[in-house]
Amino acid sequence: MIRRRPDVREAEAVLHVATAETGVAVASFYPDVSLSGHFGTEGLRRGFPSNAWVWPSRAFEIGPAISVPIFEGGRLKGTLRLRQSQQREAVLSFQKIVLNAWREADDSLTDLAQAQRARTEITTAVHQNELALAAARQGYTEGAIDFLNVIFVQAALLQSQGQLVSVDTEINTRLVGLYRSLGGGWEIAK
Repeated sequence: MIRRRPDVREAEAVLHVATAETGVAVASFYPDVSLSGHFGTEGLRRGFPSNAWVWPSRAFEIGPAISVPIFEGGRLKGTLRLRQSQQREAVLSFQKIVLNAWREADDSLTDLAQAQRARTEITTAVHQNELALAAARQGYTEGAIDFLNVIFVQAALLQSQGQLVSVDTEINTRLVGLYRSLGGGWEIAK
């Protein structure tokens, strides 16, 4: 999933280019062999266009050509060292970007897990406060406690419900952070 990230894809592409350029630099040490050919007519030079179609007025040649890099050794070695250095730099950059991507994804997963644990604790507190409010109302109706205690329990319930809303918002924010750290492009199954 980390390969979906644009920064990782870009670093990977730079690494591929650097590797290919190193291969081109190595290949430049070997001779170039090519095959070429030429076909033409001589009839128009003699002044008569009708001579263009006569067989003796036609000319052609075909043959190989070999280019050997004998006197370019210093330039070729320098180019090869440069390309190899660029390739090593691209490898290090790629490794750094991938490790950073892993760190971000791991941090996002850790943050999301912590927020989900906090939600579990707050949900338990909300449930306990709801039970306490029901008991306080029943105690008030039976005359065992005064209404001020009911108000205090109700305030505790409202506070824990507010914390639940806050932690739900934090979970959604952490989920977006995880989505971003993994490069996006996927959907949560419902």
